Amino acid sequence: MAKQKYYVVWVGNQPGIYASWGECQQQVNHYHGAKYKAFESQAEAEKAYAQGWKGYWGQQTRSGGTPAASRTAKRNAAPEEAGEIDYDSISVDVGTRGNPGPVEYKGVDTQTGDVIFSCGPIQKGTNNLGEFLAIVHALAYLKKIGSCKTVYSDSANALKWVKQKKGGIHAAARCLNPGNLGSCGPRGELAA
Repeated sequence: MAKQKYYVVWVGNQPGIYASWGECQQQVNHYHGAKYKAFESQAEAEKAYAQGWKGYWGQQTRSGGTPAASRTAKRNAAPEEAGEIDYDSISVDVGTRGNPGPVEYKGVDTQTGDVIFSCGPIQKGTNNLGEFLAIVHALAYLKKIGSCKTVYSDSANALKWVKQKKGGIHAAARCLNPGNLGSCGPRGELAA
């Protein structure tokens, strides 16, 4: 049985503490800029609500409700300080219609927003698969041009799979062959 969680809504239709995800969703769905977070105990939720969202929202928490730095951020210890962005980088993201469903992804120059590659739709894909393929595509592109730029992704699962070499990077590279995709942008081609 799942543990009881408490949901703090700092910014939403009706800020407060909610005892179910359904109640929380009613306050944050379709609310632009909503700020909310789940806590393991009512006491943690009450403390967080009283202290405000700035110390909690967007951060993982340790037991006891105190903010903790993201494990991914620690593992990815880049030369920049926390909060700084390496703009000489590639940022990747995915779009899906259903999960599973058609998946498309892009890699863009973080500084300019220029599209470096764009692929899809890939039929019967998942969000995690698309995120993984986007990272692998970016790494293959960087290898092809001889660059060591940073690749940004918002997918903890996909980053974990790449780091642990799970999900079959070689199989993913075969999937990235433009012949296996619905369409790839003009700069999205990879060497087979």
